[in-house]
Amino acid sequence: MNEKICIYCKEPFDPSRGEGDHVLPIALFGEFAGDVRFRGCCTACNNSFGVYEQILMQATSLGYLRQFAPVRRRGRSPGTRQRGAKGSKAPQHTVRAFGYGQLVSPLTDPRQVQPKDQITICDEAGIEHHVQLFEGMTAGQLKARIRKLGIGNVSSVFCSVTERLAEVFRRLVKEVFPTLTYKALPDTEVGKSTVPGRISFEFSADADRAIGKMAFHYYLTHNQRGYDGSEREFSAIRQYLRHGGNPDSFFGQPGPEFRMPFGEDASGVVWTPSNWCHVLLAYEVEKQIVVYMRLFAGPDHIGEEYQVTLGSIAGKLILPSGIWGHAYLRDDSRADRYDGHVEAVEPERLA
Repeated sequence: MNEKICIYCKEPFDPSRGEGDHVLPIALFGEFAGDVRFRGCCTACNNSFGVYEQILMQATSLGYLRQFAPVRRRGRSPGTRQRGAKGSKAPQHTVRAFGYGQLVSPLTDPRQVQPKDQITICDEAGIEHHVQLFEGMTAGQLKARIRKLGIGNVSSVFCSVTERLAEVFRRLVKEVFPTLTYKALPDTEVGKSTVPGRISFEFSADADRAIGKMAFHYYLTHNQRGYDGSEREFSAIRQYLRHGGNPDSFFGQPGPEFRMPFGEDASGVVWTPSNWCHVLLAYEVEKQIVVYMRLFAGPDHIGEEYQVTLGSIAGKLILPSGIWGHAYLRDDSRADRYDGHVEAVEPERLA
């Protein structure tokens, strides 16, 4: 057996068993031909990262962007609706119409939404709180949901409901707020209209551990120094990924400036690719190890930006080039199981 020692738990395992760790999780980003997988951690540790990846997919902006580039799941239908995960909430979709915010549900195309039966409560500070209403709801249940939100003094309440249950919900709201003055607003016309919208994300900081793991494993699969991740230079990032901690030590640190490989116009505006892609870049110059990621770059969207500082290089070995990168390019026309392919990016186009 070709036995290795896991860089996280230090237990022996057979790296030839299983698929190894995809640098970009298949469930979130898809599978790319030519991808190099990391085989330095055991199955148990690799599976533990799946919890953080689930939060990333079900509760963050990356999961939302995934809906525009659905992942092929080897013959299965790619579910796209975000529902929250592991204590992280599902994204809240609201639109602003008639002077106040209203809850909406995204349709197959998340840019198209439909309204929910709801009340919007405005407190004295002008903060809006949304409570969804459902058929058969009692006054006690509605009061309990309002208490859970911790709303202070109420200044106004807006009730937005469908015509079928309009009278039922009006009586319910009057029972819960008997002292408020009731005023009927004009009914909205049935049909489609364009209104400004907003999506709010509330999720656990463990999602950062999924981002950090991607950066770390990308560097380890492509570095030119032969590092396998067990070196003392990476003790802090290993500890953080396995046990958690302060993400500020790795995210948002001063570092190099990266350029996107798509080009830019004379005014400095960066061009966006015609199809969705992910770009991962690594930098190990002047003893600093940094991985830069631009995820879900695509039509009219520059992508979500992350920069992760992995550590410092202790050795004095000077390499011909300490900068490299790869683009994970989606191709929906492929006839195989892959969502796209991986291409190396020339160093001179990166920094």
